[in-house]
Formats: sequence, C-alpha cells, structure tokens
Amino acid sequence: TGQNPNTIIIPNLVFTALEDNAAIIARLGGTAEQVVTPEFLARLFKIPNVLIAGGLISTNASGQSLSIGEIWGDGVTLAITNENQDLQEKRFTDI
Repeated sequence: TGQNPNTIIIPNLVFTALEDNAAIIARLGGTAEQVVTPEFLARLFKIPNVLIAGGLISTNASGQSLSIGEIWGDGVTLAITNENQDLQEKRFTDI
C-alpha cells in the first residue's frame, strides 16, 4: 500500500511475554518500578495505536470438561486503520 502501519494488535499472550522481556525492560531503564504499557510500546515501535487483544474461548467438545484457550493466539497484526467516520471508506487493512 505504500503506507506505514498505524496500528499494531498484540495478543495478551505476546504482551505478557513482552512485559518479561529483558531487552524491553532495559529500554524502560531496567528498574522494577517501570511497567511495560501500550503507550510505551507505541513509542518504542513508533506506531501510534497499540491494542492489546484479549479474550478467552471454550475449546472443549460438548459434554467434556471445560478447557479454556486464548482467542488471539500468538500472532501480532500490523495494520493501517482509517479513523475517518465515513462508513463507505475501508477502515482496516491488514499488512
């Protein structure tokens, strides 16, 4: 498309891993008081919109013991989103 992404969608599983990543923590200053936030990741990745995707789903067969899984898995999505209110325009482009 010739455009840079303006949105990154990070599944909760990935966000949790980023919170514990030594290189990310070092960029924060390496202190325990610092916390990885979507705003920090937006500055780090130079992408204005950072969304943390969560949600759980039942993965068991009917009649079986309850088994819960993540809806989003571990794939990060880079996208170009259109914040224009015109419903005729494309609002999301997955890159």
